Parts: sequence; C-alpha cells; structure tokens
Amino acid sequence: QSFKNSKIMPLITITTNVACDAGQKAQLASQVNQEVTNTHSGTPASHIHVHIMGSEFLSFGGDASSPCATVTIKCAAQLLNGGARKSLVERIVPLLQSNLGCSPERTTTFFHEVPVEAIAVGTNIMVFSK
Repeated sequence: QSFKNSKIMPLITITTNVACDAGQKAQLASQVNQEVTNTHSGTPASHIHVHIMGSEFLSFGGDASSPCATVTIKCAAQLLNGGARKSLVERIVPLLQSNLGCSPERTTTFFHEVPVEAIAVGTNIMVFSK
C-alpha cells in the first residue's frame, strides 16, 4: 500500500531557528497542507497535521545564526515508500526556503514510520481495512 492511496494522517513537524509569528506559521502550514494534498491525492487536507516550531535554538554544522530547519514526517508504517518520501521532500523543502530562508543544504528531513496500532484518532485505534 502506498502513501498516495492512504487516508492515514501524517504529522509533519517543522523546527527552525528562524523567528516566525503566528501568521507566518499559519501561511506555511497551509502551503504544506496544500502541497501534500496535491501530491498525495488520497490524503484529504483535513487528515494532515502540521506543527511548526519557530525561534528554536537549532545549530547546523556548528552555525546557529544562519537559517536552518529540520522536518519530521510521521506516518503509519509502510505508507511512506521511496517515491512518496522523495515527492514530500521536493514539495516541502522549497517552501521552507521561500518562507523562512532555509536553504536546502541546511534542511534535514527525518521519516518515522509508526505501527498503525500505535495510532489513535479520538478514542479509536487505527487499523488497516482490506
């Protein structure tokens, strides 16, 4: 099963040393949500979580003064195949450069696959349906 065909809710966490206010965070979150929805049409916008932490102490290569970011994408196991990972990075990293000034060379993305039985929505534990 591929991420494209799933209805699983990815959690995309962006951490940066760039100061950004609530309006800038909302704009970036909206753009990330739109890019993921456009790229992975099986995932409705309402199923995508975006968490942005700005003004964090973050050092890349010993340099904490230049803009940098980390992106963590958590999703149910086996849903982020190589093609999905590549397209997510290709969509999200340019948004960080245009919105925050974080160059691709100073942006690192981590993918975490979580066992589906370790995800709950409300009071319901997620399961795969055939």
